[in-house]
This record gives sequence, structure tokens and C-alpha cells, in this order.
Amino acid sequence: MNKITIKAIKASGSRLIINFKCKGQISKFFQTNQFYADYNVPIENVPEDILVIPFLSTVLPIVWANHAVIYVNALDEKFLESVCEYKKALQKLYPKLSLGGRLIVKHTSKQHPVFQSKNMMLFSGGVDAQVTFMRHMSEHLTLVCVHGGDIEADNHIAWKGAISPIIEFARNNKCSLRTVRSNFKEMVDFLIIRVYDDCINDKSGWWGRIMHGLAFLGLCAPLSYVEGTEKLYIASSYTSDFSGGWGSHPSLDNTVRWAATEVIHDGYELSRQEKLLVLAEHFKNCDDHFMLRSCWYSEIGGNCGHCEKCSRTILGLELAGLDPNKYGFKIKPDTFLNINRNLLNGGWYFGDDQLFMWEDIKRHAYLKKNIIHPEARALIDWLQTVDITSFYRASALLAKLYKHDLGKKLIPLFMKEPDPIYRISKKAFFLIRKVARTFNFLL
Repeated sequence: MNKITIKAIKASGSRLIINFKCKGQISKFFQTNQFYADYNVPIENVPEDILVIPFLSTVLPIVWANHAVIYVNALDEKFLESVCEYKKALQKLYPKLSLGGRLIVKHTSKQHPVFQSKNMMLFSGGVDAQVTFMRHMSEHLTLVCVHGGDIEADNHIAWKGAISPIIEFARNNKCSLRTVRSNFKEMVDFLIIRVYDDCINDKSGWWGRIMHGLAFLGLCAPLSYVEGTEKLYIASSYTSDFSGGWGSHPSLDNTVRWAATEVIHDGYELSRQEKLLVLAEHFKNCDDHFMLRSCWYSEIGGNCGHCEKCSRTILGLELAGLDPNKYGFKIKPDTFLNINRNLLNGGWYFGDDQLFMWEDIKRHAYLKKNIIHPEARALIDWLQTVDITSFYRASALLAKLYKHDLGKKLIPLFMKEPDPIYRISKKAFFLIRKVARTFNFLL
């Protein structure tokens, strides 16, 4: 039988540990049988039916995709109702992904925490999060930062670099700041889960297309119970004009609720460039400068300044009339030349999500009169003359990597192997790939 059974749930001080057992094929999808989450406030008085939500929010989509069964002793009644709605919305978003399985709960309960007149939001320090904060700053927001998503749970150097400006931002805006460090992402085997790539848009994968939205929200459940939170905001990434599915989408996020907390997907009516214009309007009335954290690749938790996301954020700031140097970026003599080269030569990965974002920049090129750096103006002038889809086609190297992706080709074989043999095979594959890439072979 393909199933997951929760063996123990323990909250001690500010640490949550959940031990679980897998049986059947689903065991291949997890690298450990222990989930943990470390909060910066005590959670030991949070009831079990709320404590289990962070774990379920990561594993449920995997259970559904595997048509497996998961057994839970106690669960909040509202969350149980919401995940049924969430599953239907997810299926509608990805019709090629067959979702089945069952969540079997022994006891359901209704929790009624005492409100403390504070709402909460997931806060990364990026453009989307900053705009959501500005739209709701009068609500006495508690900010929640997650360590274990784009920054690995054991990378304390990068986390320190990322959280330091957020601590300063929270202090300046008189906000409560809550953090959670968890192995929720490391728990998942992102090699074997690629078996579903073709069902969900294979270039962005499980993390982007399925996992991150519900997982981030679920990690907030113990905190929202402690805080007595009524509304939990998660900032939008795209608008209704984006046809590709995404793991944080209003049709998904707005179904999620537990106890007295409901989730609100915020800012869906605004594109990324429109959000930058909201920031620019805010700065007309104040001289407030802070780091906009956009980078996924910096090893020190800041912005590398040259990856695709940093580059389009820099250009977006310029279009909005904002100097990137004041918001966590450093403009160098060759910054805009490198952006041009990477776009032309396929130096960056381009999927439908990146294509959407660059089209958004081009659509707002009429704002170029506000641009601060002349080199940025020249780049925008050039963008107006080219077909953005050519950047998608120019990703030749990355297309080649996908074409020769031996890991993906081996997945059908891995799926057939018994779990212990798969673990050995996976280690051998990664070792061979590491050696091969040292000599510039594509595996």
C-alpha cells in the first residue's frame, strides 16, 4: 500500500518535530522521515491539529500525485475543508496531473484563538512583498520570513545576509518579525519528483509550479495561532494575463484557512512593473531606502546583481525612476551591457514566466523619460525594437542541458527500482555527474 503514517508530533519550546513513516512507492519522494521547523517564538502550547499543518502543506500535493493515503490523528476542521477545495483548484490548474489519494483524519476539531488585532504576511523583502506591505501597513502586520526555501536551512551565512536588512526594515516600521527555519524543502527528493515535470511545465518544476505557495503558508500556521491572526497575506507573483500555472495562485491560496485564519493572495491585479511604480509613488513622499531582495543565487544573502532576476529588477527600477543603487543593487560600468549580452546570447534560462516579466518591462517602455542611467535608457530603446520571444529561443545552452538531461531520462528506471536500490543508484548518478561536469560533459 502507498501510504504515509505520522508516528509522532512533538513541540518543545520553539521547535516542532514530526516523524513519519512511508510505505510503498511514495517513500522514494522523501529524503528523510523527519520534518522540523524552528520558530523564534514558543509554540509548545499550540494544539496538535494546528501543529501538523506545516508538514501536511508540504506532503499533501505529493500524496495526491502518487494516489497515496496519509493518516493523521488530529486536524483542524477548517484546514481539512480547505485542502479539499485546494486539491480541486490544483487539478483545474494542471489538468494533465492526475490527483487522487486520500487524507484520513481520526479526529477533527475547531480552534478559536483569541484575536490580537494583528494580521500577518509572508515577507521576503522582495518587490512583491514590499508592495503588499505598503498596501496593508496600517493593519499592524506581523512579518514572517522563512529560512529553508531559496536559502538552504543549513546556510547560516546567506541567511544572515538576507535577514539583517529585514530586521532593520521591521524595526524602522515598528513591525513584529517572526522567523521559521525548516527542512521542508530538503525533505523532498527533487530528482524523483521530476517524474511529474511534463504534467506541470517541466522547466520550472515542482517547487515553482506546485510546492512553494502552500508550503510557505502552512509553515505560518503555528505562528498565526500564537499571534491570534485573522488574515495572512501572501504577495502575488503574476497577474491573470499569465497563462502558465504557478504554485502561488489566487485560485489556490485563497482556499487556504485554519482556525480563525484565512489566507489572502494580494496584488494579483498588479504586474511587477506596476508594483515598482507603486514603490516609486511611495518614495515621492518619503526618503525611505531599503534593500529589495530579489536574488536566488547570492551566496551571502544579498543581490548578486547579474542574474536574470536581479537584472530585470534593476531595469524595472530604472523604468520606475528609482536608482537601483539605493535599493540593494550596485550599478557597474558594464551592468547594462551584460544584460544586453545575456539576452542576445541566451545566457539566462528563459521560461514562460521570464518571458512574461520581460514583456511587462517592454510594455512600460514609455516610462523611459524617468530613467536615471543613460545606459539603461539605451537598453530600453533597444528592447522596443526586438521580439522578446527571441530571448526564449536564444537560451541555446540551457535548451541543450535539458535535451541531454540524463537525470530525467533515468527517472523511469529509478521508479521501478526498490527504494534501497534507488538510494544507491541516485548517489552513484550524482557522483558520476559531478565528475562528468568537471570535464564539461553534459549529464
